[in-house]
Amino acid sequence: MNNNQEFSLPSLETISEVNMLKAIHFPIEKNLIVEGTPGTGKTVVALHRYFELKKQNKECLFLCFNRLLKEFIQKNSYYSKYDINTFDGFIYKYKKSEKFITSMDSEEIEKIFSNIIKERGNIEYNSIIIDEAQDLTLSILENLHILTKTLCFCLDERQTLGDASGKHQEYITIDAIYNTFPGITKINLTRNFRNSKEIYEWAANKFMKGNESATDPQLTKNAPHIEDSTSEFITGKNTIESQGEAICQILKELPNNKTCGILVPDTDTVKSISKYLTQQGIKHGSYISGKREQTDYFQNIFIANHFTCKGLEFDWVIVLVNKTTNTDYINERYYVLSTRAKERLRFISTF
Repeated sequence: MNNNQEFSLPSLETISEVNMLKAIHFPIEKNLIVEGTPGTGKTVVALHRYFELKKQNKECLFLCFNRLLKEFIQKNSYYSKYDINTFDGFIYKYKKSEKFITSMDSEEIEKIFSNIIKERGNIEYNSIIIDEAQDLTLSILENLHILTKTLCFCLDERQTLGDASGKHQEYITIDAIYNTFPGITKINLTRNFRNSKEIYEWAANKFMKGNESATDPQLTKNAPHIEDSTSEFITGKNTIESQGEAICQILKELPNNKTCGILVPDTDTVKSISKYLTQQGIKHGSYISGKREQTDYFQNIFIANHFTCKGLEFDWVIVLVNKTTNTDYINERYYVLSTRAKERLRFISTF
């Protein structure tokens, strides 16, 4: 995204990474896995593959993890005409009921989806391309396969946020995909285009020890101020006022041409921090998950909760963390949050 929070996709002509191009132009007749750590271009590959297939008049669907990324993409009028959706939004096409989406947990939605597929039972797409496929279950992927000739999975097993409700889910693994789709091809993306070397290594060492990736990326980018590029926790900020004050101190140093994502634990905190920044005269955008038409866009500062930031990136990132009983995938979650940052990363802790 640029500093106006508008989604900007690198043009195909500027992509020189061999494996990215190989994945984009991979034959549509075959199933494909695109694996890569944060910042290696999985979403870029997924979107370009989708657009290239559409140019060939193929019936394709692009599914992304959350509605915030979808809205950022479709805010750009060039992309608004395309069939880009979230999994929940895709089901909403078949079950036109807001209650259907908001009143059911993921397990109930999965059962309804399975029944919908059984009712339809016909191939509607040449290909379905799934960004952040690791956040779906094997059952969902098997049902999606009924609707399409082939699937493209873009994923990183280590980037699982967990369920915001705290309910444990068994998410998809590459081994499970191999077992379900024999003969599938995997292409690894190995160059990190987003994070400074310091930020990525800090996140990997702090949150992924013992869960190292076989495809850890080539890290060639250095932050302008290396000594400032990574962070230990700013601790003891247990009120909204103290959290807001700490955030404002960091934002004082934010250049006008840089973006900053403020990633907080839940919707209530999004509202509280947004209110505090407004009182301080700081223009910003915020996103309230689960409600339509609640995304506001202002300048270069944006607030979202932990579970809606997947696929986004910012020059600076501030992560607000609190004590929680929802520890499912907690290291993976903080790994994802940390790697949204290109140049500077700060954690503010409530304990």
